[in-house]
Amino acid sequence: MIKNFFRAFLATVFILGAIGMNAQTNIYVYKNDGTANKYDLAAIDSISFAVPQESNLLVNPGFEIPDDQTDNLPAPSWLPVDKNWFTTYYPAYTTNTWTSANRVGGGTDGDTFFTSGNGTSIASVRTGTYVGRLLLSATSGMYQLVNVTPGDYQICVNLAIAEISQSVIKSNEAIKILSEDGTTTYGTLPIPAIDRTLMTLVGNVTIPEGVTRVRFQLDQRDYAATPNGQGRAPLMLFDECKFCRDFCAGTENFIDTSGITMPIRKILAEYYVDADGNPTLYFGSAPGTITPSPNNTAVNREFSYLTPGDAFKETQIHPDPDTWDWSYSDPWIQAAKTNGQVLRMHGPIGTQCPP
Repeated sequence: MIKNFFRAFLATVFILGAIGMNAQTNIYVYKNDGTANKYDLAAIDSISFAVPQESNLLVNPGFEIPDDQTDNLPAPSWLPVDKNWFTTYYPAYTTNTWTSANRVGGGTDGDTFFTSGNGTSIASVRTGTYVGRLLLSATSGMYQLVNVTPGDYQICVNLAIAEISQSVIKSNEAIKILSEDGTTTYGTLPIPAIDRTLMTLVGNVTIPEGVTRVRFQLDQRDYAATPNGQGRAPLMLFDECKFCRDFCAGTENFIDTSGITMPIRKILAEYYVDADGNPTLYFGSAPGTITPSPNNTAVNREFSYLTPGDAFKETQIHPDPDTWDWSYSDPWIQAAKTNGQVLRMHGPIGTQCPP
C-alpha cells in the first residue's frame, strides 16, 4: 500500500514538473517487453492504481432495445452483414443460403426457446429478454460501427452454440474487428466448436494510428450439406457484447487465448501448474485399438497424457495361459518416456478372462 502510494506520488510529481517546465508534451510508459505507450500530458487528468470503470463502446450490447416483442435485428444499433461481403472477404467462398441475422426472445415463442429450446445453454446468464442470433444452416452476420482512437481494446462476448452435431465451425470463423467498410481486419477472436456450452470469449486488439471508426462484427458461413450433414452453419447465440478501451470489467482473470497457437500440452504446462510447477489439469488422448501408433505425430504434439485403448488388455498381453506378448504395450511405454508423457494403462479383466 505504502509502496504503491509512493510510486503514484513520484509519477504525479514528475508529470506536474514536466508540465510546469513545459519541457515535454508527452510521457512514455515502458513495458517489460521493451515496447512503450505514449500519452499526451495535456490529456492526463490523474494517475491511480484503482481499477477504472468499464466503458463499453457498443450501443445496445444485449439486443434489448426496442422491447417490441419482435425478433427483428435492432437497427440502427445493429446492422445485417450484406450477402456480398462474404464473397469479398472470403474470395474462395460461394454464399449458400444467406439470411439476415436477428435476435430471439420476444413473446411466447421466445420464452419457450429459453426454457426448452436451443436457448437453454445461454438462459442462465441472459441479462434481459433478448439475445442476438445467427441462424442455423444460413450464412448470416451482424455488425455495429464504433468510433475509436488508436490504442488497445478488449473484446468480451457471451456465446452459446447449438445444433453443432450437424454442422461445423469453419476455418477463420471469428468475432471480428474490421475497418468501417469491412475490408481490413484489425483483430479477430476465434470461435471454438463446442456444442451447447456457454462460453465467455475474451480477446485483445490494437487499433492502429489513423483509424477513427471500426466494425464490431459477428458472422458465420454456411456450406451446402454433405451426406453426413457437415458443412451447414450451427445456431449461434450472443449476449452482452463488449468492446472496451483497455479492458472490460469482470475479465481481469481471463486468459486471452486469441493469439495462442501452441499445442494443448504446452498451454497446460504454462497456465495450469501450481507454484512448484506440478500439473493441476491433465488433458489427454485415448487412442483406440492398437492404432494410432505410439509415434502418431498429432497425439504426441498435443497431449501429455495417454491411455491406449487396447494395447494393455489381456487379449494382447496374455492371450492364452502359456503366452505373454509385450509387443503391443512396450512401444507405448517407450514412446511415453521419449515424449515426456504420462501413460495410464487400461487393462481391465472381465469378459476377456472367462473361468
